[in-house]
Amino acid sequence: MKTTNINESATRSSSTINESATCASSTETTMDQRKDATKTAPPVKLDAPGKGLPFLEGLVLRYWIFPRNSKKKSWEKNAQLFKREGEKILDLSKNLTESELTKKVLISHIPGIEDSSRFWSVAETMEHLMIVGAGMAHFIDLLSHGKKPDIKADPAMVKPVGKGLGMDVRRAYEKFMQTHLEQIEKNVGDKNSPQTHFHPWMGEMNAHQWFWLMASHQIIHRMQIEKILKGL
Repeated sequence: MKTTNINESATRSSSTINESATCASSTETTMDQRKDATKTAPPVKLDAPGKGLPFLEGLVLRYWIFPRNSKKKSWEKNAQLFKREGEKILDLSKNLTESELTKKVLISHIPGIEDSSRFWSVAETMEHLMIVGAGMAHFIDLLSHGKKPDIKADPAMVKPVGKGLGMDVRRAYEKFMQTHLEQIEKNVGDKNSPQTHFHPWMGEMNAHQWFWLMASHQIIHRMQIEKILKGL
């Protein structure tokens, strides 16, 4: 099986993410601030990307939260949740300065976030949401048409790269929220297709379950942004 990662797929398939990763146009001072922010080392040693969730938390997610909640929520409810959480993220970040958007803050653990992701900025969190959102949309598209994705779902490969200015990343996320659901609805086939693709934390997932995860993912990182803001 080809093991191209989700990040590579997202970069190829989403012009929104390309914008967030390449839009570097501002003064030299602002660029220097951005470079300093992305190079800041965490004040504590964190696990390597891809280490996963704490053992018990992972068990609860895989065998209780995931099977119970992914089946209970309708496609329409998940779409509403995705949109509502994205709007909250945009509202939380609307008055932030460039330095506030790009300042890394070490937060306490949030269920659903592995240790290596606890030291991000608001902009990096939004960048991550776009990368993952594009990758999941690709999976949903293929699965809904009965096709097995040849791209490995790897949490270690969807971390933010920290390129571009914070303001540009936020604008890219705003555009992402305006178009992402519409694009999924345009491409989706059978929303109840039985075809599945493996997620390392939850096992085999069909298109409907990946769509649930995409919406739930927004909640987790909205909570992360709220904690980052408290640490600014």
